[in-house]
Amino acid sequence: MYVPIPVPIGERIVVSVQGRAWKFVTCENCQQEYAYVLQLEAIGQDLNVLFLDEADTEKRARAQAEQNLLKQSENMIRPVPCPQCGHYQADMVALLKEESPSNLVFTAGLAVAALSFIPLAFDIPNIWIATAAGVSVGVLLMAYPEFAAYRFNPNDGDPEPRKARGRKHSLWGDQLQKLLATPENNDTSEPEQPAE
Repeated sequence: MYVPIPVPIGERIVVSVQGRAWKFVTCENCQQEYAYVLQLEAIGQDLNVLFLDEADTEKRARAQAEQNLLKQSENMIRPVPCPQCGHYQADMVALLKEESPSNLVFTAGLAVAALSFIPLAFDIPNIWIATAAGVSVGVLLMAYPEFAAYRFNPNDGDPEPRKARGRKHSLWGDQLQKLLATPENNDTSEPEQPAE
C-alpha cells in the first residue's frame, strides 16, 4: 500500500505593512484644492524555498507589500466632499452609488420571486395568477436597487452638511499650502485640522 507523505519544500512568508498617504483633489465644481489622508494596509508574500533564505525572503515580501501599498495610495479614494462648496467629485459619486445598501432589497425580491413558484405544486385552479403576480413583484424588487442607485445623487440637497464633513476630514486653503510647503508631502504626522 502506498501512503503519500507530504514533504514541505519551503514556507510562505507574509508581511503586512500599514501607512498613510495624502490624496490631493481639485474640486470639479469650484476648483478648490484640498487634501485628505488615506489609511492604508497592504500585504506582500514570498516563498522561502527549502527554508534556506528566510531573511531575504522576508525582505522581498516586505518590498512587495510596500509596492502594493504605493499602488493602493494611487488608486484608492474616500468620499470626502469639497470643504468650500460641498460637492462630491465624479469618482466619489460612483463609489457612493456602489456602496448603497441595496443587497437587502434585491435578496428580498429574489426570495419573493422564488417562493412564488411554490403554489404551483398544489392543484388549485388559476393558481398561476398568484405565481405570476409574485414573480412580477419579485422582479420589480430586484430591479429597484439599480433604479435607485441610478437616480441617487449625493450632491443633491443642502450642501452645508457636506461642507462640514469636507472641512472635518480634509485640509484646504492655508493649511493645505503649509502641507505643500513641507519638504515631503507624504509626511505621516497629522497636521492640525481646520477650525470649524
